This record gives sequence, structure tokens and C-alpha cells, in this order.
Amino acid sequence: MVQKYQFPVSRILVNGKEFFNDDKTRSLTQLTAEMIEKVKAYEKNSDLSRQTGIDDGIESTVEDLRDVKNKGTVCD
Repeated sequence: MVQKYQFPVSRILVNGKEFFNDDKTRSLTQLTAEMIEKVKAYEKNSDLSRQTGIDDGIESTVEDLRDVKNKGTVCD
């Protein structure tokens, strides 16, 4: 289980995009530490809230791996 402080991380993004859908374990095993430059963790509103602009109070913890260097071993 991936956690940010005491909260479970529900999504892993790579450069702001979905990576291996909701399979966090697979996305983390496909990336090496040398490929990742920054890690950004934040609370993200639900899809419905983003589409309608109305806050529904549902947020998920997201971990965004930034500046991932593609070495030819990872396919999206």
C-alpha cells in the first residue's frame, strides 16, 4: 500500500497523466529511481467535481511523479 503520511494514495500519475490506470504496484515497479526527478503528492477533487465545478467534498490523495525520463523501458 502506498501512503502519504497516514492517508492511502489512490492514484499514481506520471507527469500529470494516468499511468497503468489504478494499478499502483505495477506503476511503481515499472519505474526506477533514476527515472524520477520530483515527487508531488496532493489532494485532488473527484472527476465529477472537476467536470461540474461544484465541490462534492470527495477528494483523493494523488502522487504525481514528475520529469520521468523515458529510457525506452516504460510504455504508457
